[in-house]
Amino acid sequence: MNEQYSWILYGFAEIYFDDREIVVGAGEILLIPANAAHSAVALDDTLDVDIFAPRREDWIRKDDSYLRK
Repeated sequence: MNEQYSWILYGFAEIYFDDREIVVGAGEILLIPANAAHSAVALDDTLDVDIFAPRREDWIRKDDSYLRK
């Protein structure tokens, strides 16, 4: 239910969603639509900033254990 913006500060990541594979590199921002199942693989030492709209209430409540399985 959250849009996700992934901003790659350095390195490269391959993002998978909507049956696509997109390589995102340093200085690029990728918008992942709300409710889109997705995954990512770092292709190098990578630092990214993820921005969510609206904010991730499950993270604020610390109710995100499903991500750690």
